Amino acid sequence: MIPTVPIFDLLQKFDGETDSVPIFDLLQKFDGETDSRFSKNNFFIEKNPTIVTFPVKNLDLREYVHPDALEDNPVTRYNLVANICHQGKPHDGFYKAQVLHAPTNEWHEMEDLRVTPVLPQFVALSESYIQFYQRQDVLPDGTLDEALRQKCLQELNKIKAQAAPVDDVEDIFAA
Repeated sequence: MIPTVPIFDLLQKFDGETDSVPIFDLLQKFDGETDSRFSKNNFFIEKNPTIVTFPVKNLDLREYVHPDALEDNPVTRYNLVANICHQGKPHDGFYKAQVLHAPTNEWHEMEDLRVTPVLPQFVALSESYIQFYQRQDVLPDGTLDEALRQKCLQELNKIKAQAAPVDDVEDIFAA
């Protein structure tokens, strides 16, 4: 049986004594995630067969953004736009790219000159090596969707307001 691990487990680091979460001060328009597929022992290179499960849409990095930086980074969700996978053995294998064609919202798998359609469900189950995510507010021309940014800012402010301590509550039991 091939082991699986969620991408969120890889984003968390645990050294056996303390938990540490990577904190971003700035979320880029595009984010690349790499999975360690190969390791070298004393004799040869081994391939890690673990399947990393990851969302094709709505990868939310909110909990990995420093709280003070959320106003500058209100859009914390990403969609996968490309996935590079390795198949085969370390020295005899090959790479394939799975790419989203944005205008049609269809996925295609590319291996050398061969291009074939692929279902998003199969993209999420591949032996991923590198994933490229695009922040949801980035438009095809590279500009930002200000309406989405404002909506996310409003949601953020609503969350802050709900979490804020209430100081002006009248004490009905005071004499």
